[in-house]
Amino acid sequence: MVNRKITALRFWLTANVRFWICF
Repeated sequence: MVNRKITALRFWLTANVRFWICF
């Protein structure tokens, strides 16, 4: 369960970084 949460967090972080880079 914890592993799954970390994966989701990493995915969200990557999306956030990509958005900032695009912006």
